[in-house]
Amino acid sequence: MKKSMIGLLFFSCSFSLFAETLTDPVVDVTQAKIFGLWRVYNSGSTIYIVDKEKRRFLRMDASSNRPVYYNEERLAFSLFDNGTSKAGNILSETHPWLKDVETAKNIEVSAHLLNGLFGFGEKRFQVDNETLTIYNQSDLDDTTQTLKTQITLKKYSNAVINKGTQTVSNFEESIVIAPSNILVPPRILGDCVTTYSNETQKLIIPCLVINGQTIIYEIQLKQTPDTLNFTADLFSFKRVQ
Repeated sequence: MKKSMIGLLFFSCSFSLFAETLTDPVVDVTQAKIFGLWRVYNSGSTIYIVDKEKRRFLRMDASSNRPVYYNEERLAFSLFDNGTSKAGNILSETHPWLKDVETAKNIEVSAHLLNGLFGFGEKRFQVDNETLTIYNQSDLDDTTQTLKTQITLKKYSNAVINKGTQTVSNFEESIVIAPSNILVPPRILGDCVTTYSNETQKLIIPCLVINGQTIIYEIQLKQTPDTLNFTADLFSFKRVQ
């Protein structure tokens, strides 16, 4: 199949984990972003990360306090720096925090949570493809770029992993979904960002609208070495929604 030549100006950037530009806050006040099956909601003073399907959620403020995890039965688990967890109280059905959880579940999302480093006070949220890592700024060793403690969420699983200085607490998933089962449509702010990979030398352009149709397509462009020209790989042209 014939390929067409396109000249494009781009910025070649390399990123290392935990060395990206900080975007603060992770979500604007009274708004929510989606990360797979999770909703990330900012109530103003608190960030909630909610599993819309099973009602698991993490609640955290802007301080260096550790997030608290709540399971499907609303049972609280304190997550400690050493990696252990301790069960606490069960939230009543009328607890005001659950109103925030319901808001997070039902509010219209403003964007997808894309790759990058985000903040909320002392909290940091590192998104790396299908993994969301939550930690306090003080947990990052600036010299070695390693974390002392961290909480990890997966994009398509509601497992919660608390990795500490001594051990790991693993709240195993009660649901795993395929990416195609995410109900929120991808045609929202943040989905149509063109990305370039130094490793593959491919430029991926999503969200092509053909003849005014609302169907979304994407195509990959292959860079011609030592030039700013890209060849459109028509074999990569595909419908994504």
